[in-house]
Amino acid sequence: MNQIFSDLPVVAAYKDKESRFVSVTSYCKKVLGFQAKDDICGLTDSEIPCGVSEKSSEFRLQDIEVMSGKDLSILDVHEYADGGFRSFITRKTRTVGENGAVTGVVCVGREVCEQEWLAVIQTLTEDMSPFHEKGSLSWEISGKPFGAFGLSPRLSECLFWMIRGKTAQEMASQMGLSRRTVESYTEDLKNKMCCEKKSEIVEKAVEAGCLYKIPQNVLSRGAFRVSHPVT
Repeated sequence: MNQIFSDLPVVAAYKDKESRFVSVTSYCKKVLGFQAKDDICGLTDSEIPCGVSEKSSEFRLQDIEVMSGKDLSILDVHEYADGGFRSFITRKTRTVGENGAVTGVVCVGREVCEQEWLAVIQTLTEDMSPFHEKGSLSWEISGKPFGAFGLSPRLSECLFWMIRGKTAQEMASQMGLSRRTVESYTEDLKNKMCCEKKSEIVEKAVEAGCLYKIPQNVLSRGAFRVSHPVT
C-alpha cells in the first residue's frame, strides 16, 4: 500500500496524529527538497527546508481540526526547495484504523496552473499586502468561512471584499448586485457583528482570522471565476 501511495503522480502526504510525516509521494518529496522519501519520514512541517515551515503552526492546527472530523480545502502559496513560489489547492482528510480510531491525516494537493486560479492568487496576494509581508500564504476555502458570526453566503461574500478595502460600488460589481443592495448588506453586517462602522467590521473580522478564509461562492464570480471549483 505504501508503494502505491508513493507512486501517485500528485503532491500527497500521510501524517500521523502528531503531524509527523509517515509517507509521501515521489513528487511531494521532490517539491519539498528531499533526495529520498525516508529522509522526510518522522519530520514535522516545521523541519521542512523551504517556505512550508513558515506555516507549520497553522498546519498543525489544521491537522487537529481535520482529525476532529472536518475536511479542509486549503489554497497555499509557498517558496519551495527550488527557490520558486508555487501554489497548491490541498484537500486534508482524516484517516482511521480498523478499530475506528483516528490515525492521522492525508493531504492531497493539486498544483495551480490554470490562468483563472493564477488570477485569484494574484488578487489575493495583492490584497494581503497591508497585512502580510512577502512569504508563505495559506487560505481556507469553505462554504461557511465566517461561522463565528453566523453569516449567510451573501454576507460572507460581502465581508470578504470589505476586508480587502473594496468600495460599495466595487463590491456590487464583483457580486453582480446593485450598490443599494450592497449597502443594505453592510448594515446587516453591522448588526450581525455588533459594529457601528465599516472600519470596526474590518477590524473585528481580521482579528477573528477572516483574512485567511475564502467563501466558496466567491470563487464563481467575476475575476474569481474558476473552471475547477473546490469540492
